Amino acid sequence: MTAARPVVQAIEEAFADAPYPGDEDIVADTSGTHLEAERIKSAFAGLHWRDVPVETLQANRSALAFFSAAGYAFYLPAFMRFAVDEYEAADVIPGELIFTLTPPEQLDLEALEAAAKQHAELQPLDSAEWAGVLDSLRGGYADDIFQRFFADRVDRLDEHQKRAVRLWLELMRDEHGADFADSSPQRALERYWERF
Repeated sequence: MTAARPVVQAIEEAFADAPYPGDEDIVADTSGTHLEAERIKSAFAGLHWRDVPVETLQANRSALAFFSAAGYAFYLPAFMRFAVDEYEAADVIPGELIFTLTPPEQLDLEALEAAAKQHAELQPLDSAEWAGVLDSLRGGYADDIFQRFFADRVDRLDEHQKRAVRLWLELMRDEHGADFADSSPQRALERYWERF
Protein backbone atom coordinates (compact mmCIF):
# COMPACT_ATOMS: atom_id res chain seq x y z
CA MET A 1 0.00 0.00 0.00
CA THR A 2 1.92 3.03 -1.25
CA ALA A 3 -0.08 5.64 0.66
CA ALA A 4 0.58 3.91 3.99
CA ARG A 5 4.30 4.62 4.41
CA PRO A 6 4.00 8.44 4.47
CA VAL A 7 1.18 8.18 7.00
CA VAL A 8 3.23 5.95 9.30
CA GLN A 9 6.17 8.32 8.93
CA ALA A 10 3.94 11.31 9.78
CA ILE A 11 2.65 9.50 12.89
CA GLU A 12 6.14 8.56 14.04
CA GLU A 13 7.51 12.07 13.52
CA ALA A 14 4.55 13.90 15.07
CA PHE A 15 4.47 11.78 18.22
CA ALA A 16 8.22 11.19 18.59
CA ASP A 17 8.52 13.48 21.60
CA ALA A 18 5.11 12.81 23.15
CA PRO A 19 5.46 12.81 26.95
CA TYR A 20 4.86 9.58 28.80
CA PRO A 21 1.89 10.20 31.17
CA GLY A 22 3.40 8.26 34.06
CA ASP A 23 2.21 4.91 35.33
CA GLU A 24 -0.51 6.50 37.46
CA ASP A 25 -2.09 8.52 34.62
CA ILE A 26 -2.55 5.87 31.94
CA VAL A 27 -6.22 5.14 32.65
CA ALA A 28 -9.04 7.45 33.68
CA ASP A 29 -10.24 5.33 36.61
CA THR A 30 -7.37 5.27 39.10
CA SER A 31 -9.42 3.95 42.02
CA GLY A 32 -7.82 0.53 41.72
CA THR A 33 -11.24 -1.10 41.86
CA HIS A 34 -12.08 -1.12 38.14
CA LEU A 35 -10.75 -4.45 36.89
CA GLU A 36 -10.58 -3.57 33.19
CA ALA A 37 -8.84 -0.26 33.87
CA GLU A 38 -6.34 -2.00 36.15
CA ARG A 39 -5.65 -4.67 33.52
CA ILE A 40 -5.05 -2.02 30.84
CA LYS A 41 -2.84 0.02 33.16
CA SER A 42 -0.71 -3.06 33.87
CA ALA A 43 -0.44 -3.91 30.18
CA PHE A 44 0.81 -0.46 29.16
CA ALA A 45 2.71 0.74 32.25
CA GLY A 46 6.31 1.65 31.48
CA LEU A 47 5.93 1.13 27.72
CA HIS A 48 6.69 3.87 25.24
CA TRP A 49 4.04 3.98 22.53
CA ARG A 50 6.64 2.90 19.93
CA ASP A 51 7.40 -0.25 21.92
CA VAL A 52 3.92 -1.57 22.63
CA PRO A 53 3.80 -5.13 21.26
CA VAL A 54 1.15 -5.93 18.68
CA GLU A 55 -0.16 -8.62 21.01
CA THR A 56 -0.76 -6.01 23.70
CA LEU A 57 -2.70 -3.81 21.28
CA GLN A 58 -4.77 -6.76 20.09
CA ALA A 59 -5.50 -7.95 23.63
CA ASN A 60 -6.46 -4.43 24.73
CA ARG A 61 -8.77 -3.27 21.96
CA SER A 62 -11.00 -1.66 24.56
CA ALA A 63 -8.13 0.42 26.02
CA LEU A 64 -9.04 3.50 23.99
CA ALA A 65 -12.23 3.89 26.03
CA PHE A 66 -10.41 3.50 29.36
CA PHE A 67 -7.34 5.67 28.82
CA SER A 68 -7.05 8.96 30.65
CA ALA A 69 -6.71 12.00 28.39
CA ALA A 70 -2.93 11.84 28.84
CA GLY A 71 -2.85 8.08 28.26
CA TYR A 72 -4.98 8.42 25.15
CA ALA A 73 -2.80 11.17 23.67
CA PHE A 74 0.33 9.11 24.35
CA TYR A 75 -0.83 5.69 23.10
CA LEU A 76 -2.98 6.91 20.19
CA PRO A 77 -0.07 6.65 17.71
CA ALA A 78 0.58 3.01 18.64
CA PHE A 79 -2.97 2.09 17.70
CA MET A 80 -2.93 4.23 14.54
CA ARG A 81 0.37 2.76 13.33
CA PHE A 82 -0.87 -0.79 14.02
CA ALA A 83 -4.07 -0.11 12.05
CA VAL A 84 -1.99 1.03 9.08
CA ASP A 85 0.73 -1.62 9.21
CA GLU A 86 -1.55 -4.58 9.92
CA TYR A 87 -5.05 -3.48 9.04
CA GLU A 88 -6.59 -6.97 8.93
CA ALA A 89 -4.93 -8.10 12.17
CA ALA A 90 -6.08 -4.86 13.84
CA ASP A 91 -9.64 -6.20 13.56
CA VAL A 92 -11.99 -3.70 15.29
CA ILE A 93 -9.25 -1.25 16.31
CA PRO A 94 -9.64 1.04 13.26
CA GLY A 95 -13.35 1.40 13.98
CA GLU A 96 -12.70 2.01 17.68
CA LEU A 97 -10.11 4.64 16.82
CA ILE A 98 -12.45 6.41 14.43
CA PHE A 99 -15.21 6.38 17.03
CA THR A 100 -12.96 8.02 19.61
CA LEU A 101 -11.73 10.53 17.02
CA THR A 102 -15.22 11.67 16.09
CA PRO A 103 -16.67 14.62 18.00
CA PRO A 104 -20.06 13.59 19.38
CA GLU A 105 -23.18 15.37 18.18
CA GLN A 106 -26.85 15.08 19.06
CA LEU A 107 -27.35 13.49 15.64
CA ASP A 108 -25.44 10.44 16.86
CA LEU A 109 -28.02 9.77 19.55
CA GLU A 110 -30.86 10.25 17.08
CA ALA A 111 -29.20 7.80 14.66
CA LEU A 112 -28.74 5.27 17.48
CA GLU A 113 -32.39 5.53 18.46
CA ALA A 114 -33.52 5.16 14.84
CA ALA A 115 -31.29 2.11 14.28
CA ALA A 116 -32.54 0.49 17.49
CA LYS A 117 -36.15 0.94 16.39
CA GLN A 118 -35.41 -0.38 12.91
CA HIS A 119 -33.70 -3.48 14.30
CA ALA A 120 -35.69 -4.01 17.49
CA GLU A 121 -35.37 -7.78 17.13
CA LEU A 122 -31.62 -7.46 17.76
CA GLN A 123 -32.06 -5.41 20.92
CA PRO A 124 -30.38 -7.26 23.82
CA LEU A 125 -32.04 -5.06 26.48
CA ASP A 126 -35.64 -5.04 27.57
CA SER A 127 -37.57 -1.81 27.08
CA ALA A 128 -36.98 -0.51 30.62
CA GLU A 129 -33.21 -1.14 30.39
CA TRP A 130 -33.04 0.50 26.97
CA ALA A 131 -35.00 3.51 28.24
CA GLY A 132 -32.45 3.87 31.04
CA VAL A 133 -29.55 3.76 28.59
CA LEU A 134 -31.20 6.39 26.40
CA ASP A 135 -31.92 8.65 29.37
CA SER A 136 -28.28 8.43 30.42
CA LEU A 137 -27.08 9.20 26.89
CA ARG A 138 -29.51 12.12 26.55
CA GLY A 139 -28.17 13.55 29.80
CA GLY A 140 -24.60 13.19 28.56
CA TYR A 141 -25.38 15.09 25.38
CA ALA A 142 -27.48 17.71 27.15
CA ASP A 143 -24.72 18.42 29.68
CA ASP A 144 -21.97 18.36 27.02
CA ILE A 145 -20.21 15.56 28.91
CA PHE A 146 -19.32 13.64 25.75
CA GLN A 147 -18.16 16.77 23.96
CA ARG A 148 -15.90 17.75 26.89
CA PHE A 149 -14.50 14.22 27.05
CA PHE A 150 -13.56 14.43 23.35
CA ALA A 151 -12.07 17.91 23.78
CA ASP A 152 -10.01 16.86 26.82
CA ARG A 153 -8.35 14.20 24.71
CA VAL A 154 -7.72 16.04 21.45
CA ASP A 155 -6.72 19.33 23.07
CA ARG A 156 -3.59 17.53 24.29
CA LEU A 157 -2.47 17.04 20.70
CA ASP A 158 -0.39 19.70 18.98
CA GLU A 159 -0.98 20.85 15.39
CA HIS A 160 1.60 18.41 14.00
CA GLN A 161 -0.06 15.49 15.79
CA LYS A 162 -3.50 16.57 14.67
CA ARG A 163 -2.28 16.66 11.09
CA ALA A 164 -1.00 13.09 11.47
CA VAL A 165 -4.46 12.07 12.73
CA ARG A 166 -6.04 13.75 9.69
CA LEU A 167 -3.71 11.84 7.37
CA TRP A 168 -4.57 8.60 9.15
CA LEU A 169 -8.30 9.24 8.80
CA GLU A 170 -7.88 10.08 5.12
CA LEU A 171 -5.99 6.83 4.62
CA MET A 172 -8.76 4.86 6.34
CA ARG A 173 -11.33 6.60 4.16
CA ASP A 174 -9.40 6.21 0.91
CA GLU A 175 -7.97 2.70 1.37
CA HIS A 176 -10.63 1.03 3.53
CA GLY A 177 -13.74 3.15 3.06
CA ALA A 178 -15.82 0.16 1.99
CA ASP A 179 -15.30 -1.35 5.45
CA PHE A 180 -17.09 1.62 7.03
CA ALA A 181 -20.66 1.54 5.74
CA ASP A 182 -21.49 4.55 7.88
CA SER A 183 -18.69 6.65 6.27
CA SER A 184 -17.26 7.18 9.75
CA PRO A 185 -13.76 8.25 8.61
CA GLN A 186 -15.28 11.01 6.49
CA ARG A 187 -17.63 12.04 9.29
CA ALA A 188 -14.70 12.40 11.70
CA LEU A 189 -12.84 14.48 9.12
CA GLU A 190 -15.80 16.75 8.45
CA ARG A 191 -16.63 17.29 12.11
CA TYR A 192 -13.11 18.17 13.22
CA TRP A 193 -9.93 16.89 11.57
CA GLU A 194 -10.05 18.24 8.02
CA ARG A 195 -9.05 21.71 9.28
CA PHE A 196 -5.55 20.44 10.14
